[in-house]
Amino acid sequence: MALAEGLVRSSPKDANAWLTLGEIAWICQMWERAFPAATRAFELDSATKENMFLYALMLGDFGRLKEHRELLERLVAQHPKYLHPRLDLAKVELLDGDYTQGWKNFEARFWSLTKIYKTGI
Repeated sequence: MALAEGLVRSSPKDANAWLTLGEIAWICQMWERAFPAATRAFELDSATKENMFLYALMLGDFGRLKEHRELLERLVAQHPKYLHPRLDLAKVELLDGDYTQGWKNFEARFWSLTKIYKTGI
């Protein structure tokens, strides 16, 4: 944490510094630091898939479920091969009762993994 906080202090306008701080704080379950850091990373660079995903996770963790789902949908649309958000979106859709789309997104993850194992990509 100390290194990540130092990185943010030395580069306060660097979205990657804020992303690093947010990820470390999230892993350490330091929510009071994780959400503001993820928010700042997203504010500085809302197009990078890693910033979008961490911010989406934070929105979900803090009960902002409509925004959570909307950002996951946007992320999956913009980065369809990025598997982690697709699985999270599938879980949200299934919990919301959207079984057709939820199972489709859930199964897409397994098809992608099958392709990776078969081709070695």
